[in-house]
Amino acid sequence: MTIEAIQINDKMPLHTFDLIKNELGSIKGKKFVMCGASYLSDIADLRNTPTKVLYTKIKEHGGTCHISDPFINDFEGVFDKNDIYTGSDFKDYDVIIFTVRYDSYLNLNPIKFVKSIKRGALIVDTFDILNDEKIKYFLKEKINVIGVGKGHIKNMKDEIS
Repeated sequence: MTIEAIQINDKMPLHTFDLIKNELGSIKGKKFVMCGASYLSDIADLRNTPTKVLYTKIKEHGGTCHISDPFINDFEGVFDKNDIYTGSDFKDYDVIIFTVRYDSYLNLNPIKFVKSIKRGALIVDTFDILNDEKIKYFLKEKINVIGVGKGHIKNMKDEIS
């Protein structure tokens, strides 16, 4: 990986934060859950995790942020232990952020997932986890979706409205 690629990767959490802030207007008082904390897909490795950068930024701006990760049992002091969420129901959260490309997220059943989240929630796809079919389903169910590298979602929203 080149130095330029590393620098771009390092800035992605900040870019993601800006996308979310632009969509919500304000972070303060919102409840976030980040799905995935590992540095790599489908393993328990927190070294250099970019999720920490986004987590910290959300908290600095007054948001409540919890971490949900199916692979990590010991968060090694990287995240506040009070911010670890082990449930599968996300109805208490305003924003659900997919931060790691885990197979379980790629294989997510959108019909079941919609039943587990709050109406009007925002889903943020940071890693091309959601295909267009799933995104369209969420949009039809009045669940807002944004994502890194997913500018075409705006066109999908226009088609559905």
